[in-house]
Amino acid sequence: MDRENITSMLLLETVCSVCQTCFRDPVILDCGHNFCHPCVAKCEEFCGRVLCPLCKNPQPSRKQNMKLGTVTELFQQLTVCARQASREDEICLQHEQPLIFFCKRDKALRCSKCVESVESPAVLGVAEAVQEYKDCYVQYADTIKKEKEEIMAHKLSTDLESQSMLAKAEIIKQRMTSAFKEINEFLAQQEKLLLAQHAEIMLDIARGRDKHVVRLFRRVAFLDSILEEMEKCHRTPNELLKGVRRTMEKFEEEFVSPVAFPPVKRWGLYAWHDLTFLLHSAVEKFTGTLVSGYPMQEVSVILDPDMGSPQYSLSDDLKSLWKDGTLDLSVTGNIPGHLPFVLGRNVFTAGRHCWEVTVHGEDDWAVGVTRISLKRKKRSTAAFSPSEGIWAIGKWKGGYAMFTSPKTPVPMRGEVLKRIRVSLNCDGKQVSFANADSGAVLAKFQTASFLGESLLPIFWLDGKTCLSVS
Repeated sequence: MDRENITSMLLLETVCSVCQTCFRDPVILDCGHNFCHPCVAKCEEFCGRVLCPLCKNPQPSRKQNMKLGTVTELFQQLTVCARQASREDEICLQHEQPLIFFCKRDKALRCSKCVESVESPAVLGVAEAVQEYKDCYVQYADTIKKEKEEIMAHKLSTDLESQSMLAKAEIIKQRMTSAFKEINEFLAQQEKLLLAQHAEIMLDIARGRDKHVVRLFRRVAFLDSILEEMEKCHRTPNELLKGVRRTMEKFEEEFVSPVAFPPVKRWGLYAWHDLTFLLHSAVEKFTGTLVSGYPMQEVSVILDPDMGSPQYSLSDDLKSLWKDGTLDLSVTGNIPGHLPFVLGRNVFTAGRHCWEVTVHGEDDWAVGVTRISLKRKKRSTAAFSPSEGIWAIGKWKGGYAMFTSPKTPVPMRGEVLKRIRVSLNCDGKQVSFANADSGAVLAKFQTASFLGESLLPIFWLDGKTCLSVS
């Protein structure tokens, strides 16, 4: 490596990349880059913080680079000494002639022989070249000043625009805060209201229990009085015979055990249990279904005469259905596992809904809900199973069961279902069935795959059974 290359490389290492001059009081940033301290100060003043001019990253601190300052100072002294030596004898190293011309094409000093060796050289005398390039520097300086002014104007415009955007962002923040505050206040009010209602339900349950216990204790006291009277009558034969009629009449009075918690109270409790699913769904979706879904909507189901098997007949008010004769497979289609059905006209998309179905007869039947896509298929039979989009329970081959694949038995302990309460929670994706007479929950389909579709009531029956809807 020759002397000129070494000098050039050393010069690059001692030049600030911002001002393009030798380092003045050099500092090193956390990223490892070196700059003049005044250049870093100007960048901080311009940007409002210290950003590395090369990597553009924020720099928390800066340190004085004393070694680089010493090397720069030594290199400057060495350069001065070299220039002083060159001025003593400024000659062309190739031709050993004075450098008295300036080549505009090469931008370099040339001697007379260098000029003669080049065809049509664009050369100027040193003095003329100095004047010409001084004028160019003046023009360049004006251009640089104008560009600097434009940059500062652009910076000012950027600052104003950013302030405007930040002001708008602050307004949006305030609106969002206000909206969340209203939501939180609303939720707090609803929580207070629901907890108060729930506390009232608990008190009502406790009052019902106490009243029932009081009635039972009264019956026990009545029975104790009969026993006491019987004991008194046993003292003499005459007393025994005289009190036989009165004692036997009291004893033969039939005791009707009162119901401590009627079905209405049980349904209310089950409705609150369903509400928990709604609350969780509302938290996930963050929609208005929370408010609209609070009340359980009592639905008056209307049967659809155009959607079902032709083997069924409907009443004039479209509230009851029964089967006419035996099933004609040539009409319904002989598809294994498929059953004829009738749909309701009611369409459910959101909220909580319930209706009751009354069973007349002892043959098989099924009630439930189905996705509306079954209606679009325009079929008269369907496979009653959640995998096919139908959630139902009913009587099957003499027993009660959930219509799954295979069937899931519903224990009834010898009870006969006469009225079934169907509850649909669209947002909670749940279908539940209860004994409308006792209030006992029979079965639940949780996390049902509604697939975002609307839902319809569905019915099936066989034999001489008749179904009536509320």
